[in-house]
Amino acid sequence: MIGIIKYAMLIVLILLPAQSFALIYDYNVSGQFYVNNVLETVSGTMSISDNFLAFSQGGTPGLSYRFDVAGFNMDVQGNAGSFLYSGNGGNCGSLVYLSATSNPLYPIAYERMWGINNGTASWSNAFSSFMFYNNDMTSYMPTGSDTFGTLAPIISLASPAYATQFGGNFQNGGTIWLTQVDPVPEPATCILLGAGLLGAGLLRKKVKI
Repeated sequence: MIGIIKYAMLIVLILLPAQSFALIYDYNVSGQFYVNNVLETVSGTMSISDNFLAFSQGGTPGLSYRFDVAGFNMDVQGNAGSFLYSGNGGNCGSLVYLSATSNPLYPIAYERMWGINNGTASWSNAFSSFMFYNNDMTSYMPTGSDTFGTLAPIISLASPAYATQFGGNFQNGGTIWLTQVDPVPEPATCILLGAGLLGAGLLRKKVKI
């Protein structure tokens, strides 16, 4: 059995350059925001991939990056409205860093924006609207030289400036906090490990023959 595991790890290491270990990080959600001076509270979970993906913005590639939201399940309670809000798979949303100063062809007024969408309703905020924090609450940006592509253990989202559940634009106020819990492998990572185990098994069988 130990031999099989060793062979599996060897095969995984060989395949690793073609498929890095991407993780989905689960976050607990807790926070509040205001709708026309009425407080709404938010609780639940959100999952975010640690892949920091470059994409084209305004026709100029490589200047914008995003972490994709893999899923969310949140409960909103308050006098302005109460609802369960969830989405999984596909394009659930993103935390996006836009390099505003490096792209003269596409001037924008913000560098950080977030948005989530379950296919029928969406929340978003596009004005320097999230911050990353270490566990000691020191802040950083995911484009820093020593933090590039690092998904934060604590994320603050400025409350949505637009939400279709509440009829579009409304008063912006409050903060929604995301606190990271244990990461789990993405399906691609599980497939990679499975391929390693299968390859090790076949190799061991061939050696015996």
